[in-house]
Amino acid sequence: MKYSDYINFDNYLPNIDFNQVIDETTEEGIQNYYSLLKNEYLQVLLEKKDSEKTFQGDWNDHHCYNNCEVICKVTNFCNQNCIYCFDKKNQQKPRMVLSKERILRLLRLLNEEGYSKIEWTWHGGEFLTVDKQWFDDVCLEMYKYAIKEDIELIFNAQSNGTLLDDEWKYLLDKYNVPIGTSYDWSGQQCRGYELSQEKLSNFYFIISVITKQNVKNLIADSKKASDNGVPFSFNAVFGTTNNPLEKFLDIDEFIQEYKKYLEFFIYNNNPRVPERSALAYIRRALNRSAEICNLDNCLYSNRICINADGELYRCDDTSIEEMHVCNIDELNSIKDFFNGDKSLKLQQLKQTQIQNQCLNCDYLPVCGQGCLNCSLKESKGLKPYSAQCKFWKAIVPYIYDKLGNLTPKEFVKLNPTLKQYLIQQLYMPAYLKEELQKDYVKYSNI
Repeated sequence: MKYSDYINFDNYLPNIDFNQVIDETTEEGIQNYYSLLKNEYLQVLLEKKDSEKTFQGDWNDHHCYNNCEVICKVTNFCNQNCIYCFDKKNQQKPRMVLSKERILRLLRLLNEEGYSKIEWTWHGGEFLTVDKQWFDDVCLEMYKYAIKEDIELIFNAQSNGTLLDDEWKYLLDKYNVPIGTSYDWSGQQCRGYELSQEKLSNFYFIISVITKQNVKNLIADSKKASDNGVPFSFNAVFGTTNNPLEKFLDIDEFIQEYKKYLEFFIYNNNPRVPERSALAYIRRALNRSAEICNLDNCLYSNRICINADGELYRCDDTSIEEMHVCNIDELNSIKDFFNGDKSLKLQQLKQTQIQNQCLNCDYLPVCGQGCLNCSLKESKGLKPYSAQCKFWKAIVPYIYDKLGNLTPKEFVKLNPTLKQYLIQQLYMPAYLKEELQKDYVKYSNI
């Protein structure tokens, strides 16, 4: 059986934390984990056998979930000029800062729609260029409202890090704002800045941008991040709105180098920190949902992007007009954002892609058709983005060959971070899935 032939196990996750009861360092511990997992899954499957959903889901049920992600591009101004930035068109406009009133209006609309958990990402431009007192006031007002309305408000931020001083550190700590900071361990010249070690601490997240200049340094860069104890992720730049893919990164070269990195990551016995991209690709290849920006379909997610001028988009790459929905001042309800005419048009475009391009592709449950924004740039949405198709078709079989059918003896040899992650994600080898599939059919017919 192919991995895509199995039951969509994400719809039937047992509610148990195996990391608390399993010793992942021994073969016996992993065998016990496999046995417990199979029994737990079978029980849940039999209890819920009539409630399975397809991976495509319901296009109109975004407002039914209780969590939402907001990308708040609080200003269009940036103090850097990175050549591969997708936000250059927005940065060429007069300098803007999103008003506190519009921020609170969006928060109120989300509350009125029933969202009880909101992940709010401060973005830009460069969000550290806004006035510190203004940022303090806005965060305080948001927290007061969230506490009053019993909303779980989770802040994080994305920054180039160059303006991160002690005053900003104090504010970020005050409102518990972990910050993702772009950084090039290889000293890539196109970035034009460096972060000193004094500016890094454990709650900072490093994003190492990969282009053709440093694509051969993935293993060395991962070692450097681990040596410094800094959580990090690789972000491959395949192209931007007005530039061809080859100017930034050749997809064939990236696939070749990323396979080498995955081999190192999977069997690295001394990692100090996790690496997000490898874990996300592994999770998705092993038939688990995992959102991967720029290699995924964000239309499945509850994501709203608000620009500094109050305009609302389905993606944080606001250079594509098709992703624009409306202005926050015009929005009467969040349901209208997800289910209005413009959003439905995008959804219909993706449905057309499924029927015309992707329906018979074995990788469709993995990629979710890929990034619509990239597809719009390359073919006006008529075809899935070619670089992403090539990437998934090369990486998924590679990962599945390495990890798809691990025996307990093979499992214990993995990267300790990866072992814990796989157990947390309820990893199940192919042979166990086949056994579970047979048992499910057997007992469900009784």
